[in-house]
Amino acid sequence: MTKKFNQFLGKAGHLHMMAEFLMKGWNVAIPEVDIGDDIFVVKDDEGTLRKVQVKTSRGKATKKGYTAQFSASEFNLANIGPVVGHYVFIVRLDDDIWSKPVIIKQDVLNQMYEDGEVGSLTGKTIVFSFKYTQNGDKVICLKKDLSAFINDYVDFPQLVH
Repeated sequence: MTKKFNQFLGKAGHLHMMAEFLMKGWNVAIPEVDIGDDIFVVKDDEGTLRKVQVKTSRGKATKKGYTAQFSASEFNLANIGPVVGHYVFIVRLDDDIWSKPVIIKQDVLNQMYEDGEVGSLTGKTIVFSFKYTQNGDKVICLKKDLSAFINDYVDFPQLVH
């Protein structure tokens, strides 16, 4: 894939996840300046704010499912602030459908990275290599099973308006 295509793919992933949060009743916004957060997700009536970093990749078919690689800034992952941050990993598959998102709190992902359970450092960039089963119901990064984080919208419950 070209760098230009990756920009289109990344924006498509952002917009797809924005639509998912909207369907759950949360308001969404894109920061005017991207310094590590792709989407702000807001529960309007309470002012609850969540920061979301969306990582999008194109899936590559394997005999048992598919794989995808994601890159993240080591600095951004470790830069945990007072507002709850989340990383969302989403894959666009060859048959033009989206995978179920893997949604992990930033502090949890950072701890797994620091413990050597996920990701490998290349320069100042962390590369996360995910292996998915055919139906996408199981995902492994290194040897860590991340299946519990698939569609984990626990911090984004369905809102009723």
